[in-house]
Amino acid sequence: MLTVALAWAESPDPATPNTAEPTAANSNPAAPEGSRRIREGTEIVDLEGHFQVVDNRVTFLARHGNGRFVALENLNLERIGRLVRENPTRLHWSVTGTMTEYRGANYLLIRRAVLRKRSSVPGAAL
Repeated sequence: MLTVALAWAESPDPATPNTAEPTAANSNPAAPEGSRRIREGTEIVDLEGHFQVVDNRVTFLARHGNGRFVALENLNLERIGRLVRENPTRLHWSVTGTMTEYRGANYLLIRRAVLRKRSSVPGAAL
């Protein structure tokens, strides 16, 4: 099992909600119809899904269609992106991080990503 981790020097704010709560209607015209934002600072813990590269940005797609989030650049994402680009099969991950909001869209700052398994679908990660 491969683990990509980044330790934060700050402890999380105890007032930060641990569950994803929808906010007002999404004002991002590029967001899918019916999508809801997750509040800034919401901690995401062990969310399963896979990464794909879209327009030179790495996007995390949660399992069972529970969200699609552009990942924010950091060392963790650099390592994840390299693995995604180098593997012809879809890689399944468990991700922990913090949600951010900007101009009506959510972004995911990844603190930890654990590689779970590889899919048998060739080219799925490209």
